Amino acid sequence: MFTAIACLAPVIAANSFSKAVISGPARSDLQNWNYETVDIAPYLNAGKNTLAAVVTYMAEYAPFAQMHYQFGFIVQGDGDTEQVVNTNNTWKIFQNPAYSPVINDIPKLRTYIVMGAGDRVEAAKYPWGWEEPAFDDAAWTPAKPIGWPAKPRGLGTDGNWNLVARTIPFMEEIPQRLATVRRSEGVDVDDDFLQGKNAFTVHRNSKTVILCDQGH
Repeated sequence: MFTAIACLAPVIAANSFSKAVISGPARSDLQNWNYETVDIAPYLNAGKNTLAAVVTYMAEYAPFAQMHYQFGFIVQGDGDTEQVVNTNNTWKIFQNPAYSPVINDIPKLRTYIVMGAGDRVEAAKYPWGWEEPAFDDAAWTPAKPIGWPAKPRGLGTDGNWNLVARTIPFMEEIPQRLATVRRSEGVDVDDDFLQGKNAFTVHRNSKTVILCDQGH
């Protein structure tokens, strides 16, 4: 069983091919916090595998519709054999320095905004390959338990998240490529790039602008 607590979009990756397995949880409130159950056996290879997750917590920058309490994450195996995946201090954590919030300037816009902040990503700071079995995580720190655990709804009243099973289907996730490059500055880009048939290079200390259109 995979349970995600107080995070918007965790992604589980398993084995050397870094296959995305699941994202969630479904939008919840603290009295009804959804957990996800998934069989990862089809994603595993014989030998060494890596189970990894991205946990996003936006705190005060979250959209108003996203209820939250604090940062947290749980993985729990269904049976005795699967307990090896349980979240404890054998898991390691790392705060990705590549991400920073693009905050809505509400006073400047002079309006009421309920959406969350955007993301700014600096590729030079990103730990590329972090989900691969061969990645060196020696500098990462062991995970720590939080004081008040999550628990199934109805089991006591002292938990911060009352867990319930997801009741709606998973969101459909299919590849959808952009259709056309409308404008590019500082680099030559054609539509073959959008179809995965071509590449281009952005040189260091340069500025590149690419405007893509979905077509609808």
